Amino acid sequence: MLNTQGSLWLQAELVELRQRIGAFKVMERGFKHERSYRISTPVIVTPEHEEDVVQIMIWANKHRLTVVPQGGGTKDAMGEPNDSIVLLSMERLSGIVEYSPRDLTITVKAGTTIEQLQSCLAEYGQVLPLDMPHAEKSTVGGVFSANVSGPRRAMYGSARDYLMAGRVVYPDGRVIRIGAKVVKNVAGYDMNKLFIGAMGTLGVLTELTIKTRPIPFSSGLLLIHAKPDQLQALQHQLLDSQLEPSICEWLYGDYESPIGIINEQPAIAVGFDDVRSAVHDQLEEVKRLCAEVGIQELKHEADAVETRAIYTNISNIVPNSLELQEDDHVVCMKLMCSISDVFKVFEYIQAKAEETGIHFQFSGGLYTGMSRVIFNTSWKQQAGMIDLIQKLQQFAASLHGHSLVECAPLAIRRKVAVWGPAMPTDDLMKRIKLTFDPHYLLNAGRFRGGI
Repeated sequence: MLNTQGSLWLQAELVELRQRIGAFKVMERGFKHERSYRISTPVIVTPEHEEDVVQIMIWANKHRLTVVPQGGGTKDAMGEPNDSIVLLSMERLSGIVEYSPRDLTITVKAGTTIEQLQSCLAEYGQVLPLDMPHAEKSTVGGVFSANVSGPRRAMYGSARDYLMAGRVVYPDGRVIRIGAKVVKNVAGYDMNKLFIGAMGTLGVLTELTIKTRPIPFSSGLLLIHAKPDQLQALQHQLLDSQLEPSICEWLYGDYESPIGIINEQPAIAVGFDDVRSAVHDQLEEVKRLCAEVGIQELKHEADAVETRAIYTNISNIVPNSLELQEDDHVVCMKLMCSISDVFKVFEYIQAKAEETGIHFQFSGGLYTGMSRVIFNTSWKQQAGMIDLIQKLQQFAASLHGHSLVECAPLAIRRKVAVWGPAMPTDDLMKRIKLTFDPHYLLNAGRFRGGI
């Protein structure tokens, strides 16, 4: 544990680390200053090569020092609070390693930003179609460590569906390869899945080989404003149809242009990615289904440029820890339930928000069952916010669903079960953690079950 004298007790160990990786890659704060939305440690290291990461983990393992890996920092406020000593920033470990446009695969270093990746892919008419939030700062390693997905999950899936191979540094400094750089691979266990969504608790991803897709020829979207019962009826019609939307989201709250403010009544965004004629025909079919359930007006049709902007706006409702200030009081929850229960989740949140006077923004996947709600409150409403989180977790469990607090101030994360109620798989996950990281050096306590 740290004391009031800062990191003076760590000086001998830091001298050794500087000899291992270079003095300019090691920075001391000299103290641990707790921050509401950012990870704060007394020591920060910024490796430039995989070998630096190896040396850092060998050093940390030798001295039993806890390490928290960080990508771009946009998800610093996700997970349980922990008291790690070293922040392992991957920002300098970036760049394209290998790109094979014909095979639709690309290998990148973990600290490469999503914006850099998409820019490279766009030159060859390709894309990683996950609508990752805050692309200018989010890193590839961070996206896969958190298993990020965006509003087009209905068509394109999540990060879990795109990782083919990678390189991982274990807590003791060993380097392993996972997966294979071929699309069809059936050899051995699928080790990739262990590290996706593990929040960096099992190993440090240093290199990733991912699948890409061609950029869609055309995109189009309808933004449909109507009464909740009409939108619910429209969802049933859409699910019974032969349509294949890339996005079908229930929206409510304050969004950036071209969506705007949706506070009078909610809206559904239905979008398609395909050839131009297929997009047009499917949009016309949606209009016909709207008429069947009594929705005559209140529709906005977006062209391809507007549609892409809407995809970005919906994905960016997830708070960015880098942009939140100490006096902000923002909470983001992710709730997963059956697609038929998204409307119930929205109704419940709306009723509770009206009771407490807490402003909220909502996005619910009508084809995926994954919803996000963002609450903007004040410090005076903290007790009410904690109670609301707990009630939402209980409500999700009553629907046989799951919930997690994706972003919240430190004071709130200390008082709630961030990852929701205990699950039957928690014991198995703890055993896996002990196998990979017996001394709990990586992101100790940040993941569910104290992992």
